[in-house]
Amino acid sequence: DLTCTVTTPSTDADGDTVTYEYEWYKDTVLQPALTTTTTALSATIGSANTAKDETWKCVVTPNDGTEDGPSGEDQVTIGDPAVVITGLRIGHVTRDSAVVNWETNVPASSQVGFDTSSKGSYDDYTWTATGPEPTCHHAVVLAGLTEDTTYYLRAKSTDKYERSAVSDEVSFTTSNLQQPDLAYTGDTSGTCGADVTLAGTLTVSGTPLVGKTLSFICNGWTGTAVTDGTGEGEVTVAAARLGVGT
Repeated sequence: DLTCTVTTPSTDADGDTVTYEYEWYKDTVLQPALTTTTTALSATIGSANTAKDETWKCVVTPNDGTEDGPSGEDQVTIGDPAVVITGLRIGHVTRDSAVVNWETNVPASSQVGFDTSSKGSYDDYTWTATGPEPTCHHAVVLAGLTEDTTYYLRAKSTDKYERSAVSDEVSFTTSNLQQPDLAYTGDTSGTCGADVTLAGTLTVSGTPLVGKTLSFICNGWTGTAVTDGTGEGEVTVAAARLGVGT
């Protein structure tokens, strides 16, 4: 919205009521439909009437009911709206990293200030991380974090006019889950000219993986087996199919 304000009210020697006529000009052209006369010291036109790069002028003329007083005026060129941050969220949280996402209404930079304790303002954070070129859809990776630790952060975006917006502070806690160790062991058994049994066992940190599909591939042959309660799956194939030295 555009608001035109009288900073020094007019007075009348006879004590008559003073009214103000507000005239609006768009790119030097008077907009009669927006003209208002009121005793109020300001008048506003909605943003639906304006567009980026237009120059608007407001002319205010006081009147005591008999004659006009001296007019005053001011003008402004409509620019991009101020930066607004929305949809701040934290995802892909692991033991040592997280991703911070948010949106802005205009293209702007991506910065995150973060720390292990709550801070009063963006400049108080110990660490910062930045994203790629100015955008409306922001994603910043926080790396090198400590597991099972609570972090506090604010997002900051700055547009091409050096106008910035800073989000409210939010927090998250990194994971303390250990990465499991996946192990596979294989075995074969059989005699010359007979069928050969191929077996494999799957475990995670020593715990059997049950109901998982194992695939055995050799010399163009493929066989599958589902692991049992011990994590083992096995298939049988003719030795001749495997070939000598397999």
